[in-house]
Amino acid sequence: MKYYLKKEIIFHPGIKKYLFGICILSIMQFQNASGSIFDFLSLSEESSPQKLSSSEEYSVRFTLEHDYQAYGPWAFYQEEYNAADQSQFTVPILFSYNRIRDIDLMELDFLYPIFTIDRFEKEYRLQLFQILNWVGGQNSEGEITKRYTLFPLLFYQESTIPNNNYWGIMPFYGNIRNRLWRDEINYIMLPFYVQTRKKDIITKNYLYPFVHMRKGEHLKGWQFWPFIGQEQKEFSICTDIWGDEVTIPGHDKRFYFWPIGISQKTGIGSENPENFWGIIPFYAQMRSPNRDYSVVLWPFFNWVNDRGRAYREWSMPYPFFVFARGEGKTTNRVFPFFSFSSSPTQERNFILWPFWKETSFDNQIIQTKRERILFYLYSDKEEHYTEFNKSSFRTDLWPLFSTILTTDNIYIVDMLSPVAPLFHSNKSVARNWTPAFSIWHLEENRETGSFKESFFWNFYRHEQKQKQKRWGLFWGLIEYVKDQEHGNYWRIFYSPDRSRVKESRK
Repeated sequence: MKYYLKKEIIFHPGIKKYLFGICILSIMQFQNASGSIFDFLSLSEESSPQKLSSSEEYSVRFTLEHDYQAYGPWAFYQEEYNAADQSQFTVPILFSYNRIRDIDLMELDFLYPIFTIDRFEKEYRLQLFQILNWVGGQNSEGEITKRYTLFPLLFYQESTIPNNNYWGIMPFYGNIRNRLWRDEINYIMLPFYVQTRKKDIITKNYLYPFVHMRKGEHLKGWQFWPFIGQEQKEFSICTDIWGDEVTIPGHDKRFYFWPIGISQKTGIGSENPENFWGIIPFYAQMRSPNRDYSVVLWPFFNWVNDRGRAYREWSMPYPFFVFARGEGKTTNRVFPFFSFSSSPTQERNFILWPFWKETSFDNQIIQTKRERILFYLYSDKEEHYTEFNKSSFRTDLWPLFSTILTTDNIYIVDMLSPVAPLFHSNKSVARNWTPAFSIWHLEENRETGSFKESFFWNFYRHEQKQKQKRWGLFWGLIEYVKDQEHGNYWRIFYSPDRSRVKESRK
């Protein structure tokens, strides 16, 4: 097990010295990363991939086997001694630094989500307001790329494969690849001329989006939007990577004075071809072997006969009055007064929407259930994973508290929680924003008995591990430690910690 000896800084009373200490600690923790910020963002071939990899197995929550040091009410540092070998320094809302040495992961946030830097091994991503992006990466084939974006004005990529280099300046000229949901985009004086490619389909736009010509394998089409347009794709057969024949259905799509007149034949050559036509909003219908659908004076009168899922549904008008009957679905809805809908894998119910709402899902692998009152005012969620026989629970009463029981049997409570209920799975929000509002925080490992709690942003703090107990006051200025191995002692004004020093020298 690795231990790291951190420099201890002795603070004296005074606002200036306190703020100076925060700045020094921020610099120290950042310098512990691999190189300086300039090295980190350098464009050498040794430090560049394309997409930031994520690591789901490591949570933002610590396992309670750690060193924790508060530096006043608005700064704290944690060092985790486990398989992940994790450290974290946080000034809530303003700044946070998270490092997991085991997988060489680093996350740095300033005023999240305004400015963030993320690095995984040789991969990195920097973003400012989600408008300026600086990304480097290496794909599975060994290609190294460096990408810069000032959205929507500048797009630039440099690659070790010359054919993948591109640049574009809106709206004058550009040749862009694998961006904006297209494999390739070429434009000159946008919107006068734009050519896009997605797989084998090439679309040439003139005065985008009004006029275009489209061509691909077994496909052709054109449009003079919104007056008239058509596209046809022939049924074809191809061979997959295993040598098996795969059928590719065709289609025939047309419109007249969009969106009034629409005619579409899809799934041509498949077992379930669909034929749709309509004069919107007066009448529309869809017919197929598995499903029939009709609407009169959309959205007032709708009728569905789904033979594939074994149910019939009527809505008048959708979504206010909906009734469905059958093995595949049963629904009774009079919006906003009540709705009760169920299928073989899920249920969705509400009373006086949005006052009370309940959803559940069960596919034999995972079972989830969630109840909510007035969207996020009250939320209760539970999940059970059948394969691992593990469960998790979360309850939020906005903005008063949040309680969590993880699959690792760690119980977490935050009293005053105005942000976390809105972003359940966002670990950056949990790291940067949750500590800023939580006047009482508790974490307890129900398997080992370890726990930590703090009141009023670490004004009082108590920790307990298997062989050690700690009590702290005045944001860590005074701390008493009761340790079975190193004895009992006091710490004043952030003086060196006896147990940490001895463990680090081992």
